Amino acid sequence: MAQLIILFVIFLITLLTNSHQQVITTTKQPSTQQSEYPYCFRFTWLGEKFDKDSDIKNLTCETFKGDLKNVPCRKPLVATTNSKEPNTLLMWRKYQKRPLEIGCRLVRGESCIKYSYIYNQAVENITYMCAKANVSNGCYTQKYTTGREVEVCVCESSAGSDPCFTSTAESILNQSIATTVYAIIFLATFFTLRI
Repeated sequence: MAQLIILFVIFLITLLTNSHQQVITTTKQPSTQQSEYPYCFRFTWLGEKFDKDSDIKNLTCETFKGDLKNVPCRKPLVATTNSKEPNTLLMWRKYQKRPLEIGCRLVRGESCIKYSYIYNQAVENITYMCAKANVSNGCYTQKYTTGREVEVCVCESSAGSDPCFTSTAESILNQSIATTVYAIIFLATFFTLRI
């Protein structure tokens, strides 16, 4: 029985790995503009308070920020249909032929920045932008006594690739593969011990 389960695990890994390769090759087709220049995302996700039913067409960065002058905000303002953080991979695919609608061209001396406001471990809003940064690639967090956190992540995109901070099909698939393999190993161990 244990040998049968192990063969099944090997079959499943082979199957998932082959489908993984198909996902990668079908999604990597940059537009002409995208292949010539590196891009960063440039937009502000308004957070969970806004969804597909929210009226945001008259909302400006000034009205969104209110009295918080140090909060970065970049147009366009984005609300997701399910109030969850945006799937940047899908967004980039949608605007691939018009990258400047949700992105900015990365120029020498600038980096891609992801600026997140977090309160009680929930992301309140995120602004993506091109900007100068005096730090190396990575994420930096500052915590305040009010319970609020500011997380700033810095990375650099390269020409012909998706902007950094893109959630990729590869990472989602790798998580699925790992979860499936762990579940099968647990079941195999359980059944082996019971025999």
